[in-house]
Amino acid sequence: MIKFDLKMKNTKVEHMVEMMRCGPPLENLIERRVVNKISEEEDLLYLKIKMPGFMSTRDNLVKKTVSKMPDGSTLLTIKSTGGDEVAEQAGVVRIEMFKTQQYRQDPENPDDLLITDFSTMDMKGYFPMRIMNMMLGTMMPKSIAKMSETLEKVKNNGGKLPKELES
Repeated sequence: MIKFDLKMKNTKVEHMVEMMRCGPPLENLIERRVVNKISEEEDLLYLKIKMPGFMSTRDNLVKKTVSKMPDGSTLLTIKSTGGDEVAEQAGVVRIEMFKTQQYRQDPENPDDLLITDFSTMDMKGYFPMRIMNMMLGTMMPKSIAKMSETLEKVKNNGGKLPKELES
């Protein structure tokens, strides 16, 4: 399990929720699509990711849920479903993951967003733990940079995810 806390300057909860509407922005994304819109707060998403080097491509079928909490914060949860709405493909390894993020405006500076993230992932297949540890050191800064870049595009597009980033 990985936990991190992050502060995003000049960002509102709504910007973050909108950025995550179609799933997280990923550096090596091959495919991302909404399989089923379950409700206003829940979507079934399919993600396919190119892995570096000798590793097989990974995919995941997840349910994304957005919940308003009694304390005013927003909780976004992405969890593997184990469902079969998208068939598994030869040569692609289906991973399992759980991620939950709490979004809240900073009480000391309401223009800034505070994010607390808890994530765990089972990469399945052959995936040495030392490789995973090495990847985390390079993936996290890239992921945060990609998230910041995408958030800026959302903010510059009137608070909406630009069409070219929806898939």
